[in-house]
Amino acid sequence: MISGLHHFQKRKRGTKTLEPIPGNTKLVRTVDHLAYLSVIVPLMTIPQFITIFAHHNASNLSLITWGTYLVSAVYWTTYGWLHKEAPIWFPNSLMVLVDIGVVVGILLYG
Repeated sequence: MISGLHHFQKRKRGTKTLEPIPGNTKLVRTVDHLAYLSVIVPLMTIPQFITIFAHHNASNLSLITWGTYLVSAVYWTTYGWLHKEAPIWFPNSLMVLVDIGVVVGILLYG
Protein backbone atom coordinates (compact mmCIF):
# COMPACT_ATOMS: atom_id res chain seq x y z
CA MET A 1 0.00 0.00 0.00
CA ILE A 2 1.22 3.53 -0.70
CA SER A 3 2.94 5.04 2.32
CA GLY A 4 0.44 6.53 4.76
CA LEU A 5 -2.75 5.29 3.09
CA HIS A 6 -3.10 2.35 5.46
CA HIS A 7 -3.74 4.83 8.30
CA PHE A 8 -6.58 6.38 6.29
CA GLN A 9 -8.15 2.95 5.76
CA LYS A 10 -7.89 2.13 9.47
CA ARG A 11 -9.60 5.42 10.40
CA LYS A 12 -12.31 4.84 7.81
CA ARG A 13 -13.06 1.34 9.14
CA GLY A 14 -12.96 2.53 12.75
CA THR A 15 -15.62 5.19 12.22
CA LYS A 16 -18.15 2.88 10.58
CA THR A 17 -21.39 2.89 12.54
CA LEU A 18 -23.37 -0.32 12.63
CA GLU A 19 -27.02 -0.81 13.45
CA PRO A 20 -27.74 -2.46 16.77
CA ILE A 21 -29.13 -5.99 16.78
CA PRO A 22 -32.07 -6.22 17.08
CA GLY A 23 -32.62 -3.17 14.89
CA ASN A 24 -34.27 0.15 15.67
CA THR A 25 -37.40 -0.22 13.54
CA LYS A 26 -40.14 -2.78 14.01
CA LEU A 27 -39.50 -4.33 10.57
CA VAL A 28 -35.76 -4.73 11.17
CA ARG A 29 -36.38 -6.16 14.67
CA THR A 30 -38.86 -8.66 13.24
CA VAL A 31 -36.44 -9.78 10.52
CA ASP A 32 -33.62 -10.01 13.10
CA HIS A 33 -35.71 -12.28 15.31
CA LEU A 34 -36.94 -14.39 12.38
CA ALA A 35 -33.32 -15.14 11.47
CA TYR A 36 -33.32 -17.70 14.28
CA LEU A 37 -35.97 -19.67 12.39
CA SER A 38 -33.17 -20.82 10.09
CA VAL A 39 -32.80 -23.72 12.54
CA ILE A 40 -35.80 -25.26 10.71
CA VAL A 41 -33.65 -26.13 7.67
CA PRO A 42 -31.43 -28.66 9.47
CA LEU A 43 -34.49 -30.10 11.20
CA MET A 44 -36.18 -30.65 7.82
CA THR A 45 -33.17 -32.71 6.69
CA ILE A 46 -33.42 -35.15 9.60
CA PRO A 47 -36.18 -37.26 7.92
CA GLN A 48 -33.79 -37.85 4.98
CA PHE A 49 -31.14 -38.95 7.46
CA ILE A 50 -33.58 -41.30 9.23
CA THR A 51 -34.81 -42.77 5.94
CA ILE A 52 -31.26 -43.61 4.86
CA PHE A 53 -30.39 -45.43 8.05
CA ALA A 54 -33.80 -47.04 8.64
CA HIS A 55 -34.07 -48.53 5.12
CA HIS A 56 -30.32 -48.84 4.42
CA ASN A 57 -30.89 -47.31 1.02
CA ALA A 58 -29.29 -44.16 -0.35
CA SER A 59 -29.10 -45.21 -3.99
CA ASN A 60 -31.20 -42.27 -5.20
CA LEU A 61 -29.00 -39.62 -3.52
CA SER A 62 -26.04 -37.82 -5.06
CA LEU A 63 -22.75 -37.82 -3.17
CA ILE A 64 -21.65 -34.74 -5.14
CA THR A 65 -24.77 -32.82 -4.12
CA TRP A 66 -24.62 -33.73 -0.43
CA GLY A 67 -20.84 -33.26 -0.36
CA THR A 68 -21.34 -29.77 -1.75
CA TYR A 69 -23.99 -29.07 0.90
CA LEU A 70 -21.49 -30.19 3.53
CA VAL A 71 -18.70 -27.95 2.19
CA SER A 72 -21.11 -25.00 2.07
CA ALA A 73 -22.32 -25.60 5.63
CA VAL A 74 -18.73 -25.83 6.89
CA TYR A 75 -17.91 -22.55 5.13
CA TRP A 76 -20.94 -20.70 6.55
CA THR A 77 -20.35 -22.11 10.03
CA THR A 78 -16.78 -20.81 9.92
CA TYR A 79 -17.89 -17.46 8.50
CA GLY A 80 -20.57 -17.01 11.15
CA TRP A 81 -18.22 -18.06 13.93
CA LEU A 82 -15.49 -15.65 12.84
CA HIS A 83 -18.00 -12.78 12.60
CA LYS A 84 -19.70 -13.79 15.86
CA GLU A 85 -23.10 -14.10 14.16
CA ALA A 86 -25.11 -16.81 15.91
CA PRO A 87 -27.95 -16.76 13.34
CA ILE A 88 -25.34 -17.83 10.76
CA TRP A 89 -23.09 -20.26 12.61
CA PHE A 90 -25.64 -22.06 14.78
CA PRO A 91 -27.99 -23.45 12.10
CA ASN A 92 -25.08 -24.15 9.76
CA SER A 93 -23.27 -26.11 12.46
CA LEU A 94 -26.41 -28.25 12.75
CA MET A 95 -26.37 -28.65 8.97
CA VAL A 96 -22.76 -29.84 9.14
CA LEU A 97 -23.81 -32.62 11.51
CA VAL A 98 -26.80 -33.67 9.41
CA ASP A 99 -24.85 -33.44 6.15
CA ILE A 100 -22.05 -35.58 7.56
CA GLY A 101 -24.64 -38.20 8.48
CA VAL A 102 -26.19 -38.16 5.02
CA VAL A 103 -22.78 -38.35 3.30
CA VAL A 104 -21.80 -41.30 5.51
CA GLY A 105 -25.14 -42.94 4.68
CA ILE A 106 -24.54 -42.45 0.96
CA LEU A 107 -21.07 -43.96 1.25
CA LEU A 108 -22.41 -46.95 3.22
CA TYR A 109 -25.68 -47.62 1.43
CA GLY A 110 -25.46 -45.75 -1.89
